Amino acid sequence: MSASGTLTRRLAAQIITSVAKEGRSLNELLNQEFPKLSAKDIAFLKQLCFGVIRYYDSLNAIYQQWVNKSLKAKDSDVKNLLLVGIYQLLYLRTPEHAAINSTVNAATALKKPWAKGFINGTLRNVLRQLSEAQALAHSQSNHPTWLQNLLQKQYPETFTQIFEQNNRPAPMAIRVNTRKITPSEYGDLLRAENIDFRMAEVGQSGIILEHPIDVTHLPGFRDGLCSVQDVSAQQCAELLDLSPGLRVLDACAAPGGKTGHIAELCDNNVSLVALEKDAKRIGKIDDNLSRLNLQAQVICDDATQTQSWWNGQTFDRILLDVPCSATGVIRRHPDIKLLRKAEDIAQLVEQQKAILSRCWPMLEPGGLLLYSTCSLLQQENQQQIAEFLSCHTDAESQILHIGEHQGDKFGLSIQPGTHDMDGFFYALLKKCKSE
Repeated sequence: MSASGTLTRRLAAQIITSVAKEGRSLNELLNQEFPKLSAKDIAFLKQLCFGVIRYYDSLNAIYQQWVNKSLKAKDSDVKNLLLVGIYQLLYLRTPEHAAINSTVNAATALKKPWAKGFINGTLRNVLRQLSEAQALAHSQSNHPTWLQNLLQKQYPETFTQIFEQNNRPAPMAIRVNTRKITPSEYGDLLRAENIDFRMAEVGQSGIILEHPIDVTHLPGFRDGLCSVQDVSAQQCAELLDLSPGLRVLDACAAPGGKTGHIAELCDNNVSLVALEKDAKRIGKIDDNLSRLNLQAQVICDDATQTQSWWNGQTFDRILLDVPCSATGVIRRHPDIKLLRKAEDIAQLVEQQKAILSRCWPMLEPGGLLLYSTCSLLQQENQQQIAEFLSCHTDAESQILHIGEHQGDKFGLSIQPGTHDMDGFFYALLKKCKSE
């Protein structure tokens, strides 16, 4: 059995434990260097981590059904190593001997050799009763109870489809930089590299790859011909009705994808302010703009603390892609199901309300403000907009259309999987001119 296979499974167990027990971000953990692993091993490590977290409820249900041994809190890595093994048996085509033996040997790599027999026996027991385990796994929604209940209440007709879409890996989408190349011309570059793709069903410049690839393999990526961005996020800049010469604020800008898109659509002829309060993420905005050869004034500050950064000059357009529960992008970030808690929602709603109310005075009469989230929850979306409209008589809601989908005066909600999009919400508000 290969040493790299054992190491990969040991690392997977440790990373999953850091997410489930310590609340750390899966992407952050996977973005570190793994010098002892090949590119193939790293791809398998990511597959294990994303898969176990995506189906954590199903795997945990099987664990509870077949495990009689009570583990100490300090041995949660052993439990998660066992889940790695069960995941391979249920969801991957990993040969049975490799799935079991490498997982068992990984217990020694965790410096817990006492767990080898326990893991071996449990995995072989699950294997003997595989059909029963598969049925049990299929019965789980793989969503935390609080979120499952909310989605069932708010989407009584489609919540099962939402669960299904959230439990599928998201496709890799790219946005073509139409300042430099048309989507059709970029499609020719992809064909030349034998990269399978299809054009996005909505929007002006989106392309969906049939299989995800490393961004460095995208034709012209380093030269700014394209950016990686979900089709749902691509709609934000397009809905703002942009044109050259406008003064635009992107108030929650990191990592800069929407900032770059705004500049692209204005042919880089725009007075663009990109605001981000997280100093650690400012560099990502600069990197994106540099790669695309675009300009913006990047400011590290809080959108609600306007007195510290705003010079009093109003904006023609404002994009508020506000911090949210991210419940619409679970298929892309499955660790949200472990990291997000029910008590987070009220705090997020207050934060969103503060950003919206403080940024509204900065909008020029006749200007447009787009409020967006990657959330499915009505508290953060329609209810937020309804309350804002009730308190601001100078705000006029615009009816939005994306594809065949039409919103109402409280915005437009897109469910995950629709036109290959992540779950997203948009509300476009126009400031009425004083008479």
